[in-house]
Amino acid sequence: KGRCNEAEAELERLLSGAHVKLAIAELSRLDKGDDAESLRLSELLYGRHFK
Repeated sequence: KGRCNEAEAELERLLSGAHVKLAIAELSRLDKGDDAESLRLSELLYGRHFK
């Protein structure tokens, strides 16, 4: 769990925290196998409708 906290803090630093909480929640959900749909990193960081 410590590495997850480190990764979250680094993402917040890099992206000003704008989408970090949502991205971390989505990663956690996917890690637990709740969704078989694949996502791109940009979708996690900027949302599914980012273009």
